[in-house]
Parts: sequence; C-alpha cells; structure tokens
Amino acid sequence: QAPPPAPPAPKPPPGPSYHANDLRASICSKPSTGSLVRALAQSGSSSADLSLRLKFTADGSVTEVSIAKSSRNRDLDRAAQSWARGVKLCPGSAGEGILPFTFSLN
Repeated sequence: QAPPPAPPAPKPPPGPSYHANDLRASICSKPSTGSLVRALAQSGSSSADLSLRLKFTADGSVTEVSIAKSSRNRDLDRAAQSWARGVKLCPGSAGEGILPFTFSLN
C-alpha cells in the first residue's frame, strides 16, 4: 500500500501589509522636510494638516502622489507632494493608500 500523499508546501508569507488609510507606519525612509518647512513659513501659517494619496510598487517606490485632503494652501500642497515622491515605503505588496500629514514650525 502506497503512503498517503505529502501535504502541499506552505505558501510563502506575504510581504508586510499596508494599512491603506494610514501609511505612516509603512515608511522606511523619507527625504528632508526642509522644503516643507520653507513652504510653511512662506505661507504665514504655523502648521498644516493634509492627506496624500500614494500609489507605490512592491519595492516601496512611490509612483504617484495626489492630494486626498488639501491644506487649503496650493504651495504647501505642492511641497508635500514633491516631498512624498521621495518617500520610500518598506517593501511589500504594490498598491495605494493614504498618508495623513501634519507638520508645524514648532
């Protein structure tokens, strides 16, 4: 009598999963915030609150950035979008998600 067939090999674990509504914990590296501080100072505001929608590849590269919630200041929004293009997420699955963003001069 033949032995029973071996069970199927386990699937490899998936890469880290991203919380689509808050990518902050998934950031592995980020560029300097100097341009954001300058844009905020020039705006006359002491703080800004906005959300960015990021599309990214499995290696964590950001491929597209759009405004999900505006700071109500075009220059600040543009500075944040430019900054976010330099963000590197930890490798995992490709996808998209929201990066809530608050920064201040304090």
